[in-house]
Amino acid sequence: MFLKGSSGEVAIYVIMIIIILWSGCFSASVAEFRLRSPLFHFFIGVLIPVIYPIFILFKMTVYSAPVAKLEVEEEVIHHIEGPPPVEAAPPASIETTAPVAGLINTESLDSPNRTYDQGYFKQIAIDASGNHRGPFIFIVKGNEFKVEKIIDPMGDAVLIEFVSSDGKLQKLRIPYQNIDSVKEA
Repeated sequence: MFLKGSSGEVAIYVIMIIIILWSGCFSASVAEFRLRSPLFHFFIGVLIPVIYPIFILFKMTVYSAPVAKLEVEEEVIHHIEGPPPVEAAPPASIETTAPVAGLINTESLDSPNRTYDQGYFKQIAIDASGNHRGPFIFIVKGNEFKVEKIIDPMGDAVLIEFVSSDGKLQKLRIPYQNIDSVKEA
């Protein structure tokens, strides 16, 4: 009987509740898409229906959280063992007395005033036939350890491989400024 007599009022209330819930849900959806708290914006959308969801749809910017700690991604380096292709190997000439580009200058290895950089480690890392040289004795911040081979001289550090105390090969990046001396073992 109540519905027969007040069906117009019931329809209006149902439509109003649907609009209010739609407003809250749409506000929460926009806020979540823009990386904001959806629950907070749901309640504001319910309190200010229709106007608030349209407002935040056009005015709310994407939130960018402050980066607390920059994570450094580890580079995956795959090296092929063995000599390089024949066309890449530098020609070894016995007749010339000048050092050939790409061959190791043993005097630079023993120089006490040597600056360690990418070029230096590229020069001593691989021999003329393309094989890794080693082992080396590195002194880093006063600590001495044996390096099996130099894997990759990078822009600001050198990637080396050494045998840890448990007998496993491990890789380590050493910044150039931390290296005190390098000599061949």
